[in-house]
Amino acid sequence: MSRGSREQTQYERRYNVTDTRTNPKGFTEYKVTAQFISKKNPQDVKEVLVWKRYSDFKKLHGELSYTHRNLFQRCQEFPPFPRAQVFGRFEAPVIEERRQAAEDMLKFTVNIPALYNSPQLKDFFREGEVSQQAEGQDSFDALVLPTPLTPEPVRCCSPEDLEEATDCSATVVPTEVTKPVEDPVIDEPSQIDLLFDLCEEHEDDIVAQDRITCTRQQSLTHNDLALFDPCFAEGPPSVESHLNLLSLGDEQIVETAALFTNEEQGAYISQATEDVQRAMEKEAAGDYPEAFRLYRSAVDTLLKGVKDDPCEDRRNAVTRRTAEYLSHAENILNEHMSGSAE
Repeated sequence: MSRGSREQTQYERRYNVTDTRTNPKGFTEYKVTAQFISKKNPQDVKEVLVWKRYSDFKKLHGELSYTHRNLFQRCQEFPPFPRAQVFGRFEAPVIEERRQAAEDMLKFTVNIPALYNSPQLKDFFREGEVSQQAEGQDSFDALVLPTPLTPEPVRCCSPEDLEEATDCSATVVPTEVTKPVEDPVIDEPSQIDLLFDLCEEHEDDIVAQDRITCTRQQSLTHNDLALFDPCFAEGPPSVESHLNLLSLGDEQIVETAALFTNEEQGAYISQATEDVQRAMEKEAAGDYPEAFRLYRSAVDTLLKGVKDDPCEDRRNAVTRRTAEYLSHAENILNEHMSGSAE
């Protein structure tokens, strides 16, 4: 195994939802901890602690389950989450059910790159307190609890909104004009980004430094990297180096797909690139439903093929690129197909 591949597995991620508390405005908050544990040195533990309410978990569950459903298409069930209820939500069994469901959801993401690298999960922890556990020290005692979250405004009369409304009306707290605390908002996101991007940085190292670790038939060429990492470039940056997902030219895609024509293990990439090429053509022509379908087809092909691909570097590159294809397909759905049913 290459050095970059070893680094990618150096950090283990764990999630826990433990204590609860009652916010001054009347709703229940849950203590959520994300741990980043070094496999080389288990004493090196970085933690993010945040307090979240039911509606925060419900929102994250909807976003992650949507991504998961598009990835696995019912081949694998996403953990369920309790429905909102106006009465009885302060009872111990209901609180425990929600706590356990939230913890199960977070733990479910640790083995799926498209979920644990998702911006929604990162944003979920963005307001959290970051700390590093010293040797022999319980970091939970050293953490400072963040300011309770402000509930979202009521928009309709769904069970979730009724629950929000009754929580907000339970206690009326006068609003004081104070200067916003801006420093933590500026500093903390950078710490969160560093923690959650650990694996992504190691994947970049794999692509840039260890691209010739498989056999000659399976090694990643410049064209392969251009397909699965449009930002990759061996030379100094130029105008053409600022490629994004849609800037891959048709000739480059066809050429890249041809590289795998005679390779049984890489044939799935050839099939996926054909779908991506057609998807870009349909998107450019304004046929967004067909473009969305083709992007999903490419994602499905890559997910099925990558499981049996013997090249570890290529598997890592394919996994990351698959998540980006899915994200782009979701953007098409949200921006151009919001009025149509999938």
